Amino acid sequence: MKDLQILKSEIYNKDLTPPCGWEYNIPETNVIIKSDSFDELIRDVLDHYILNKIKVPADINQLIVDYICLRSPSIYCSNSKSLVYTPSDVLNGTSAMALMIRLGKGAFVSEEIAEKRASICASCPMNVQNPGCFTCKGFKSLVNRIKGKRKTTLDKDLKVCGICKCFIQALVHVDKKILQETTRKKQIKKYPDFCWKKKELEDSYE
Repeated sequence: MKDLQILKSEIYNKDLTPPCGWEYNIPETNVIIKSDSFDELIRDVLDHYILNKIKVPADINQLIVDYICLRSPSIYCSNSKSLVYTPSDVLNGTSAMALMIRLGKGAFVSEEIAEKRASICASCPMNVQNPGCFTCKGFKSLVNRIKGKRKTTLDKDLKVCGICKCFIQALVHVDKKILQETTRKKQIKKYPDFCWKKKELEDSYE
């Protein structure tokens, strides 16, 4: 998990609740703790570690701050690593849409493959809330257009990939041919080793 570490962040105002809320996903148990304030979140997280007899990380406060800042707009934190869309991200998305239209039904994988991909993404630390506009109607409409009636049992847990910035609810259904056309070789190294996208595409760039 070392490649997933981010710069230390700082929340500017802990009296102001970020859009993602005061929450932290405890990696050792994969439990998301939600609280009403930052201080309460710290206490609840510590209680969880103690009750489950798990050693509390020495930098737990910073881990919680980094987790929240990764999921919040940059105005909430210093050294923010929240998602920012670049022109190349938009171009990749547009190219993918064009390819999908051209390929029709061939643009999608089977339900079984999509479900397997979703199970990996749902527990990945890079499955993050898009603080910019994840709930806005335009993006939701785009996701629905791409995936149509296709869905997985984990759709409610699928957000945005923190690396390619794709909407995961749609991404898990996309065929490998389209992923190859829209994913640069140098980007593959950024994905964690357990990522299905990395495993499927690595051979294409050898």
